[in-house]
Amino acid sequence: MVNFMMQNYLYGRYRWPWISDLYEYIQTIYLLPAILSVIANPKKPTFKVTSKGGSMHESRVSELGTPYFIIFGILLLGVIATGIRVWLEPYKADLTLVTGAWNLLNLVIAGCALGVVSERASRRLSHRVRMDRPCRFVMGDDIIEASMRDISVGGARLHVSPSNEAKLKKGAMGILEFMPHADLPMQKMPVEIRKVGMDDKGLLLGCRFLIDSPEHHSLVADLVFADADQWTKFQKRRHQDIGVLRGTLWFFMVSLYQTGRGLSYFLGLQRIGMSKPTVPNVASAVK
Repeated sequence: MVNFMMQNYLYGRYRWPWISDLYEYIQTIYLLPAILSVIANPKKPTFKVTSKGGSMHESRVSELGTPYFIIFGILLLGVIATGIRVWLEPYKADLTLVTGAWNLLNLVIAGCALGVVSERASRRLSHRVRMDRPCRFVMGDDIIEASMRDISVGGARLHVSPSNEAKLKKGAMGILEFMPHADLPMQKMPVEIRKVGMDDKGLLLGCRFLIDSPEHHSLVADLVFADADQWTKFQKRRHQDIGVLRGTLWFFMVSLYQTGRGLSYFLGLQRIGMSKPTVPNVASAVK
């Protein structure tokens, strides 16, 4: 308990309780074969590049997930054996319960790891960053004032007035005009409307960038990476000190949910998809 309190005092905004234990457990299993291969042949280390920026079209268990389910099963048997031992040998209950308690704690961490290696379907290729940046959407002779709400290297979400709903349809082409942070010769980006929706503030347009020149890549880089403040705000939203007690309760609830989700994926109860999935990235899932 003192160890957890000290960690929370020093790193509470950056490291929540039990998350480091979960990360270390997952990395230990994942890196064990590589460590053993280096010990066996230290003169020939190899490095494998993992895929980046892939999408996942099907919810499924990662190819790397088998050891985690095996360990979870062994720990579960240990918890069951604890109950049987206490019932058959009550005079040894004190030692059995202490051992069983540690086993149960390991089971909670191992159960949470099942959710990490059970990958949800996702068609998004890159992370989106929130922003509030004025722009204009030009379609033919119509010039519509808009605001960019979030951005990625593949597209943007725009907020426009609901009065424009009739002329903004899915599949429509247009030009996104904005003022770059850098001194760029071009200030226009061709886009395609991929999604139209509504919220309490107006009409939402999900747009995909139609990149066909090097200048368009410069505009995308300016939108996503040129404003350091938006990345600072993104990091600050993630840095919250929730405390040891609240963090522990939160982790236990997450573990219960992820255990159920991982087992449902393993049993084939939640298979959602339309096409062949890409290679999984467990490191990203852990983060």
